[in-house]
Formats: sequence, structure tokens, C-alpha cells
Amino acid sequence: MGMMVPTDYHLKYFRQAAKEKRHLDGSQLKIVNKGLKRIKVQGMKAGKPLNSDLKDCREIKHRELDLRIIFRQNPNNKKHIDIVGIGKREAKLAYKQASYRLSYHNASLNVDDISQD
Repeated sequence: MGMMVPTDYHLKYFRQAAKEKRHLDGSQLKIVNKGLKRIKVQGMKAGKPLNSDLKDCREIKHRELDLRIIFRQNPNNKKHIDIVGIGKREAKLAYKQASYRLSYHNASLNVDDISQD
């Protein structure tokens, strides 16, 4: 069997999240890519739900490296998952940034179409 993982979901990135992804170092990227792959396969079943302003979002968190991916279902397409934020930062700040992005921006970048693993 090949290593192709069937992906049921397509990831769209908020511009800032795409930028955050580009700034990760090698070991961080490896972990984030694992999380993103999980989201591609499981969609909104991946990670754990957030609340209040981010009640439509979920996050995958890597405790040791303190990395998190915040994502949501794309409002216009059930098969698209929006990546709202990626990176190493304290929860409160991460949530605040994510909430701001959701209010003022939208997910438009197809980052993963360009870079394959």
C-alpha cells in the first residue's frame, strides 16, 4: 500500500495563519503538519472544541512544544476547514488573535496546494 492518505477535507488558511506556518522551524513544522493531516482526514472531529468567541472553532495542541492549531468549518463549504491560527503562544493571546481574525478577515489561501509535505 502507498503512503497516500485519502483526505476528505480541504484546508484554507487565513493569511496570518499561512504566515505563521512559514515561520515555524523544522521540528515545529513536523508536528504542525501532523496536526494538519489529522484535520484533513477528520475535519471537525479532530482536536477539542473551544468556547465563547471561538465556539465554532476547535484546536489541536501539542503540550511539550506549546504549539496550537486553531481551526473551524468553512461557513460556505462543508468540505473546507479554515486554519485560523498556528503557532507557539500562550492560550489567551492565541484565542484573542483568532477571534480578531474571524471578525475581520477570512480564509482564502490554499497553502497546501503549493507545498506537498
